[in-house]
Amino acid sequence: MGPFHFELTLADLEAYRRWWSRDRAGRRILLLDLIAVPFAGMVFTLALTAGDDATTRAWMLAAVFVLGIAGGFGAFVLTGRALVQRTVKMGMLGRTVVWGEPQGVAEQSPMGVTVMYWAGIERVEDGPEHVFIVYTHARGVLILPRRADPSAVAAYAGWARSNLTSPAAAGTASV
Repeated sequence: MGPFHFELTLADLEAYRRWWSRDRAGRRILLLDLIAVPFAGMVFTLALTAGDDATTRAWMLAAVFVLGIAGGFGAFVLTGRALVQRTVKMGMLGRTVVWGEPQGVAEQSPMGVTVMYWAGIERVEDGPEHVFIVYTHARGVLILPRRADPSAVAAYAGWARSNLTSPAAAGTASV
C-alpha cells in the first residue's frame, strides 16, 4: 500500500480512549480494577480489625468494599486518561504517514518510524470516524482517522484484514 498522510490530533486520541473503554481489553482491565481493589482493601481491613467484634468488622468490610469499587472505577478512568496524556507528552501528535510493507504496517510519526509485523497485529476495528489497527500487546493501536481520506482508510483497513496472521484476527468486527 502506498503512503497515507494525516494529522493525528487530540480528538483522535480521545476517540481511541472512548473506544478502548468499550473494547474487550478495556473491559477486562475494568473488571480487574473493580475486583482487585476492593478485594485487597477487604483483606487489609480483615487484618486490621482482627480483634474487633463482628458488627464492627462487617461495617468496616462494607465501607471498604464500596470505597474499593469507587476506587477501582476511578483507576480505570484514570488509566484511560493517562494513556492520552502520555501520548501527548511523548509528542506523538502531528503529521503521521502510514504505508504498507510486505512484513506489516509502517508508521512514521513525530516520534520516529515503527513497523508492526503482521503477527503483531491482532485485529482491525471499524468505527464511524476511525479505523483502529489493534496490536497484540496491551493498548497498542494505530489510529486511522477517516476525516483525512475515507476511501484510503477503508482501503488500508481491507488490506490489513487480508494480511492478518494472528489467531484473533478471525474476530475482527465493527465498532
